[in-house]
Amino acid sequence: MASHIVQNEYINEQEVQCDLAILCLRYLCLLTRSNGYEPGDRQEKAKLGWFAFQDYACSQWHIHIDTIIERCWDLFNDPSRGPTYETKFGSALVTFLVTHRPDLTREQHQDLKPPPQVLKRFSGFSFYNALGVLWNHIYTHQKSEYDKRDTVALAQLEKALLSNRLVLEKLKPDDKACIGDKIEDYYGRNLFKCKRVLCKFFHQGYERQKDRENHDSRHERPFQCPVNCSLAPIGFSAKKDRDRHVRKWHPEQTEGTSVFEPLPSHSGTSDRRFKCNICQKEFTRKITLKGHQRSHFGERPYPCPLCGKAFARLSDCQRHEKKSCKGSRGQ
Repeated sequence: MASHIVQNEYINEQEVQCDLAILCLRYLCLLTRSNGYEPGDRQEKAKLGWFAFQDYACSQWHIHIDTIIERCWDLFNDPSRGPTYETKFGSALVTFLVTHRPDLTREQHQDLKPPPQVLKRFSGFSFYNALGVLWNHIYTHQKSEYDKRDTVALAQLEKALLSNRLVLEKLKPDDKACIGDKIEDYYGRNLFKCKRVLCKFFHQGYERQKDRENHDSRHERPFQCPVNCSLAPIGFSAKKDRDRHVRKWHPEQTEGTSVFEPLPSHSGTSDRRFKCNICQKEFTRKITLKGHQRSHFGERPYPCPLCGKAFARLSDCQRHEKKSCKGSRGQ
């Protein structure tokens, strides 16, 4: 349904991405101010639903900024819509930088010297310098070790997020909130959540504190299931156990030829049945399409168990592990 709406131009994807980026930037400035709340004020705001958007905004804001740089230049360059978005985005961006400047990376990442062309395209817009500063911070954070990428990218935001969660954990899903609403209506029943941004339980959480504590204690397991399945929500202590799990429950993740799928035609005209609803590129296998679509949104769910570098496709991760990290196995 969503792809149908985009393909038929009922909505403009670039506008949606930009609107989400602006919303995240503005909301996170307000969230940072919660660091100055008294305990009673924080609980009152929690009951009003002020923190219902914090999990999404803290974990996704940098992806929306990256998407703007990579794919939304046409929107800003549009004479009819560009000036409006230049003003809206520029204002939100500058306010965000002023609010979080103490936490921003100051040293320019070597990969951004000089600025790449994808960023230099925005040089004619009023927010260009501010965008360069923020992208440098995002790029540096995303190039860091896995453990660092697994945190909120800004210290003030992480402090606010964890402080607000402590208040939420003292509430109950059935507690009265605003007017006739309950806490559950704003935050769901799972109020105990993982603090690691790349973990699905950062969003999904647990209904009981004990379950969340058990979850946290198992986060040290180094070998993760490539699929977020309920059978292996954390991971495995040994690579062979992870591989055995994948072969049994997720055979499609091995990217081998399935006995239930016909072999590709060698006549020169392969049957391309799966089309990306963003760039219209076609693929013969659904799993390949899924891996391709992750690249559009910066999703990298397959971390190397040896060095932590993440990949959009399992096959890329396995190839990297065999070649680039082969020498580190015995260390």
